[in-house]
Amino acid sequence: MNKNIKTITKYALKEQFFPYSPKKTVANLPKNYLFRLLLILYSYLVFGGIYYYVMKIAGKAYFASGQIEMFFTSFGILTSLITISLYGPRIMGDFFTDKLVANYQSLPINQGELFVGKIFGGVLGFIDYFLFFILTLLVYFGENSFDLPTLILGLVNFFPMLAIAYTLLALLILIIKRFTRANKYKKFFKNLGYVVMLAVIGMIYYLSFNAGSMAGSGRGNFTSGLSESLIKVGKVSTIFLNAKLFGLSLSGSLGQRLGASLGLWIMAGVIIYISYKLADKCYYQAVFDKIEAKIGQETPKKVRKTSFKSSSQFKAIYKRDLKILTSNIMFLYTPILMLMIFGMMSFSVGKQILTEMDKSMLYTPWTRIMCLAGAFPFGLIVWINGSTATNSLSREGKGFYLFQTMPIDYKSHMRARFMAAMTVATITNLVLALLVCYFLGLGLLNSLCIFGGLFLASLSATIVGLYFSTLGIKTDWKNPKDLSQGNLQFLGFYFLSMIFIGLLVGLFILLAKLTEGNVIIASLGCYCLILGLSLIFYLLARRKYKKGFFDV
Repeated sequence: MNKNIKTITKYALKEQFFPYSPKKTVANLPKNYLFRLLLILYSYLVFGGIYYYVMKIAGKAYFASGQIEMFFTSFGILTSLITISLYGPRIMGDFFTDKLVANYQSLPINQGELFVGKIFGGVLGFIDYFLFFILTLLVYFGENSFDLPTLILGLVNFFPMLAIAYTLLALLILIIKRFTRANKYKKFFKNLGYVVMLAVIGMIYYLSFNAGSMAGSGRGNFTSGLSESLIKVGKVSTIFLNAKLFGLSLSGSLGQRLGASLGLWIMAGVIIYISYKLADKCYYQAVFDKIEAKIGQETPKKVRKTSFKSSSQFKAIYKRDLKILTSNIMFLYTPILMLMIFGMMSFSVGKQILTEMDKSMLYTPWTRIMCLAGAFPFGLIVWINGSTATNSLSREGKGFYLFQTMPIDYKSHMRARFMAAMTVATITNLVLALLVCYFLGLGLLNSLCIFGGLFLASLSATIVGLYFSTLGIKTDWKNPKDLSQGNLQFLGFYFLSMIFIGLLVGLFILLAKLTEGNVIIASLGCYCLILGLSLIFYLLARRKYKKGFFDV
């Protein structure tokens, strides 16, 4: 490795550890350093626990049949799949952001060295996967005796196994951006990458909650089901040749282990060499747009007459806010994440309830009332924490000064923000209700009741979000994901909302007992409380909009 690649690797590796530095601000992580470390520790404990549990069951399934190589192959497939599924947006940001790459153009570094150096730094920064591999080794040594060659070869072969998947993904993105017109549609591809990432996260949440419900109904059923799934992995393991070689290098005779290790390193070396040669010719061309507008050929924009009537102001702000909101999926990151977490949890619980429920009960008025009453707290906790109204003013960024200088009616401004957020929430609620109708088979009327509960909840949550959007307005953000960055205020708001939902459920139970089980009166009592609180937040938001935001 030459000096340039070493230098780039060191800096790229240092970037991977920015979340652990108190001097750095990292998107999607809290600014408070202590809270950031606690959140990282919490994520390690949660996902480490999932890894340990899955590999524990995998060990029992494979060790009993003597397939030790498949135990480590399963780990390799799992980590490779997560890398390919989740690291696309991260590679796009680290490798193909023109402002970052432009800093290296004036340095005596060729394109291939820069590309490969970033790959090495990224792979060496997989500290989380490395910790999960240590847990996997602990499972292996716990079920079998300690094996020094397995430990040494595991540590030696771990990084080339991951480097193959990571390099192939980076190489694929390089080819797409260089030999297609992807740069012209980079926002579309970036959003597509986030969609894939969120879909994988949603699948992880579903499998986790589904596993929990199955384990609650019978641990043996879940264990046997997972064992059958792991056996099927063996049939497709040859597709993940890096994982297959990794598994073979940690089992069998010494000759097999050394041969598989050599094959794994050769495979990683060939792929990295190909990426070096290709990147050396076209890396910069893949990063920077090739199409430049010709001077004097721009189409003149038509000057539109601007009206300052209240109705036209509402329409203009509504269209503008809705366009900004749907322009980047990261503006919708928080509500999507909330829907995934609580949606997957509710789906797993609902499916379990339906298996134990008499089917004839689905079409009774009581079930419809319960669908309405059950959907309301679910929608409330999702949309209070994920309301698109909460950052509606901050979404404007530097353009927010327009609303401080133009003669805009505060009522029209407030209504437009409210309607833009409610449009997204209503469409999402409708889609969610239809999905529940299809997958759980609740019927159309029950699904409409679920939609009604979600709609009422999003209505109240949007009013609350409208008020909180006036507090701490951010105009200096550079990337939309900066607005979804966690902080202590968000965490406090999240726990307060959880406590409020708990109190709401407690109030419902109390009213039901006081009225001798009258669910309708208990529900109406809770709705009246929500209505009163919503009115208070509406008046608070109205006063803030009327006063203006000249302190920003």
